[in-house]
Amino acid sequence: MKSIDGEECYSREELFAEVRRRGLVIYDSLFEEWQKCGVMAVSRRKGRGRKKGVAGWWSRQQVELLCTLCRMKREQKLTSVAPQCNIPVWVWMYWGEGYGVSLEQVKRAMQAWAERRYPARAKEARAGARQLVRLVANDECSGTQRRVEEYRAFRGKSEREGSGQRDEGDFH
Repeated sequence: MKSIDGEECYSREELFAEVRRRGLVIYDSLFEEWQKCGVMAVSRRKGRGRKKGVAGWWSRQQVELLCTLCRMKREQKLTSVAPQCNIPVWVWMYWGEGYGVSLEQVKRAMQAWAERRYPARAKEARAGARQLVRLVANDECSGTQRRVEEYRAFRGKSEREGSGQRDEGDFH
């Protein structure tokens, strides 16, 4: 354990030791997946000194969160990450960032939940977004430009009608 900015922090080894001390199971690939999905925070980085690498550190709150996730996985026999994505969101909503869950972690957890819970919808949304970008990107002028041009044409037509002039295309 190490104090960083006045807060006690735990190395990965200490984190795993605490989980195992409580009779729970954790392994590297699961922990890395949870970090990638935002279920667990990525570590704080603190240099060890010149040419000694960078150590990762987690807060006491993240230790408790990890233990909760491991307990939930064991008790509910979870095979998917999606249900566990709710835990950091709930912690953040209930206790706020002061309890060690950042807004950035919540965003990653919510994104992971949506992608795993509704994979087809996420694919459809991405495909729809790509199609929209293609349509807009290939358009000669933007919607705003088009509206300005339509307004100018309308205004010009109105002015001509008011003066009694007619365009060749007017059928009034």
